[in-house]
Amino acid sequence: MTKFSSKLLFTFAFLMALTLAAVSWAVLKSTQDTAVRFASSELDVGERVLAKLMLENRRQLIERATLLADDYGFRQAVATNEQETLVTALANHGDRIGAGLVVLIDNEGEVQLSSHDISGEEAELGARIANTQEAFSIMLLAEDQVFQLALVPVRAPNLVAWVGLGFIVDEKLLTGLKDIAKANVSLFAGVHHSVLATTLPSFHIEFVEARLSKNSAETLSEYVALLSAQGWLNRWVSLTDADASDIQFLLSVSSDQLTASFDQLETRMLTIAAIALVLVLAAIFYISMGITKPIAELANSAERMTRGDYSEPITLRSKDEFGVLATSLNGMQTAIKEREEKISYQAGHDLETGLMNRDMIRRQLDIWFNQESEFSVILLSIENIQRLSDLYGVSYIQQFLPEIGQRLTASIDSVDLLARMDSGKFLIAIAGLNKLNGAMHKIQRAFRHSLERAGVQISLDVKMGSIHCVTQANNYEDMIRRINIALAEAREKGLENHHYQEGADERHLRKLTMSNRLQRAIEVGGFELLYQPQLHLATGKITGVEALIRWADEDLGRVFPDEFIPLAEESGNISHITRWVIDKVKDDAKQLDSVTTGLKIGVNLSAKDILSSDFSSTLVDDHNNNPLLHVTFSYEVTETALVEDAELAIENLTRLQAAGISLAMDDFGTGFSSLSQLKMMPIDILKIDKSFVLHLAANQEDQKIVEATIQMAHALGLKVVAEGVEDQAALKLLQSFRCDLVQGYFLARPMTLENLIIWIPNFINIGANTNNKEMH
Repeated sequence: MTKFSSKLLFTFAFLMALTLAAVSWAVLKSTQDTAVRFASSELDVGERVLAKLMLENRRQLIERATLLADDYGFRQAVATNEQETLVTALANHGDRIGAGLVVLIDNEGEVQLSSHDISGEEAELGARIANTQEAFSIMLLAEDQVFQLALVPVRAPNLVAWVGLGFIVDEKLLTGLKDIAKANVSLFAGVHHSVLATTLPSFHIEFVEARLSKNSAETLSEYVALLSAQGWLNRWVSLTDADASDIQFLLSVSSDQLTASFDQLETRMLTIAAIALVLVLAAIFYISMGITKPIAELANSAERMTRGDYSEPITLRSKDEFGVLATSLNGMQTAIKEREEKISYQAGHDLETGLMNRDMIRRQLDIWFNQESEFSVILLSIENIQRLSDLYGVSYIQQFLPEIGQRLTASIDSVDLLARMDSGKFLIAIAGLNKLNGAMHKIQRAFRHSLERAGVQISLDVKMGSIHCVTQANNYEDMIRRINIALAEAREKGLENHHYQEGADERHLRKLTMSNRLQRAIEVGGFELLYQPQLHLATGKITGVEALIRWADEDLGRVFPDEFIPLAEESGNISHITRWVIDKVKDDAKQLDSVTTGLKIGVNLSAKDILSSDFSSTLVDDHNNNPLLHVTFSYEVTETALVEDAELAIENLTRLQAAGISLAMDDFGTGFSSLSQLKMMPIDILKIDKSFVLHLAANQEDQKIVEATIQMAHALGLKVVAEGVEDQAALKLLQSFRCDLVQGYFLARPMTLENLIIWIPNFINIGANTNNKEMH
């Protein structure tokens, strides 16, 4: 080995060893810190689980004790002091719920009956009873056992006694807690903090029995110190129901167990570092033995050219035969490189525009994807290229393709990519994410001017879809699929461009599935109808409900109306759904007719329904044949029909109003309604969209809009319904604005017919007090 080779070997070996040592130390330190944090997290979980378990036990005990205290026979037995009956009732009720402690205390705090000796806690219980009239729970020590006791007042009808039920806190309960929280639990109680139960291994219990005796504070500290020395992490927990000085819980987790998996990681890291060092040393030794020789350089260059790599010239600086050979090989490499570049260019470019073709752009983008570079992609489609080709001929339109490519090239930077995908589609890849909007604006401006050739001008209809990579697509296939979805949405929405939205491909697949499942739901059923009440603010009575359709599919789950209603409108099935809703409402109205008076049921109509004259005639016939006495129908429409065909929509709505059918404009304020259209609409009710009401109390702009809308509607002779009332503050504001009716979760959530029939009479019994919390 030469002196130079030795220096090279030892230098790189030292640097590599130093680097590996630093990395290994950082990893080992990080794993140790992670283990400590993980152990602390385990203790946090254990503390929360313990608190939640005790809280759940408290709730069960109070519920069970309340059930016993409310029993008429038990109250009579307490009032008449029937000892035998009381003992039997307490024993039976305690056995049914597995209570370990039952107790009866008079209203003076004296223990009348108890399954255990609780004389040591009698003063504390008496003090708690003297200061409260409500049920409470407490942790207490009785006969060297800890109980969680719940006491509930017994009234007949005045307070005559307190009945209590308690669960024992023993090793069985702690073991169950350990299984859930993955932490050992020890229970200490009494003046000397004796350990009553623990899930720790037996040698720790033996230590506790031997050491916990005289000075409680010092002994507990020794106990924790021993556990820490044995590799345990500990935390004291005092519950709100327990006396912090008498009853305490200790949570313990083994740091050795938690760090076992991290120890394996440390071992593997050190092994990998050692192997890496050996491999590096071997590689350096190999390189050092192959120091440059002319024949080896020429052989390597020739081998490189046989692999098709002509990127580097031979740099052999020799004037002998090797130098002549190197010059000849360089000339041959240049000639081959130029010929292959020409072939490669033709294989990767579109001959009509000079742009990259589909295969070339894919290879380039695969490189960007592999480098995880951030970039944006635009898929541009010339929508009318086929019509232009049919009109002027394919060969004539092809003459414009170079100019189209030039306009696109001028709209992007030199580092960006541009390719022709097919006859009328172009793909633009833009480095970075923040240049997308600027590039799209440039492209739009570039195609606002017509193209001209031989005195003939043509205008191109351009649509674009865009996507961010790699955040929205991290490979070529996903990118192409999703950007085509974005382009399709631009077509559907009539936009010049549309950016891909997260989940659009899943929504596309879900939309296809939903279309098939919706057809099946229409044929065999699957819809459900709920009703949301409407409160008349002036009278405090329920005068209306809105019928709301719901769909729960066995494959798709719960599908909301704003998802499947537009799909039903696109597929032409919306009238079938509306017909089902109306038939179901008619059946339900027969039951409502017998339990309420003056109730108006609102049914939503789609734009397709309104624009169908036959459907309007059917609604008139249904109205004329309505045999109900107390229930009427109101049909809610949106302004979408006005956008499609205002004249026909107003004509059909006027027929409905002339027949005496009440009409309401739904979601007012969210569309494109003008005051002139509102004046022409034959409606009786205006429903303010919930987007203006949800934050009414906090948003002064919404308050101004809502108040002005109500005043305007009243001036036009319309009643106003405010949707989305979810708090009392909004309700009071609407009352001050003189709104007619309100609807929302503050009043009631949508409910089934059966619940509505029960709910309405109960609400009427409450009266017109709209501030009553029972409205919910």
